[in-house]
Amino acid sequence: MQEKSIIVSTKKELQDAVKNNADCIIVTGDLKKNLNGLKKVYKLNPKKKAALATAITGTLAAVIGTAIAGASAAPATGGASLIVAGALESAEIPIAATSTGVGVATIVAVVVCCVTLGSVTVQSLLNTYRLEEDEVTIGGEKGIKFIRKYKSKDNN
Repeated sequence: MQEKSIIVSTKKELQDAVKNNADCIIVTGDLKKNLNGLKKVYKLNPKKKAALATAITGTLAAVIGTAIAGASAAPATGGASLIVAGALESAEIPIAATSTGVGVATIVAVVVCCVTLGSVTVQSLLNTYRLEEDEVTIGGEKGIKFIRKYKSKDNN
């Protein structure tokens, strides 16, 4: 089977590629930088991924609460600092860091990724795609290559 590659560099392009079940997604540009935090998540075993998912759910709730409470005072960063502040205030992060072996910086990066790209897109990417290459070069630009996981009829 020949894989059809889609090169994406925007949130909308990534969301569309995931929604349309692209065989291969190559993420470039600033979007690649946003997804760098996911690289370590792909290396975790299923039990640690589940613990991380639980922690991120709690952290996202804290982020939303902090953003709502401080929205009127959002700094010139466009609110990005509110996301990080909310994530760092979450009691779930130290628990996740301990139970998964993933550092606080990676957990915060995943939370920021979920907030900026949408948690549904990030979850679909993690569940439906595998990280094929974390440094692929397309037309002189570096990217991250994700390949869609296919389930055989025997492995449902």
